[in-house]
Amino acid sequence: MDHRQRMLSSLPDNVIAAGNPCRVIRRITEKDRMFYYKDRLFDVNPWED
Repeated sequence: MDHRQRMLSSLPDNVIAAGNPCRVIRRITEKDRMFYYKDRLFDVNPWED
C-alpha cells in the first residue's frame, strides 16, 4: 500500500477533503445533491427533442 492508498482509505464517506496534509472540509449533505456547481441546480426534467 503506498501513501495515496493510505490517504484515501482514511477518509470518511461523503466528505469534501483537500489540502496537504489532507483534511476534511465538510460533509456532503442531501442539499448538495440538488446542485451540480455552486448555486446551479440540476434540471430535473429530461431534455426534449
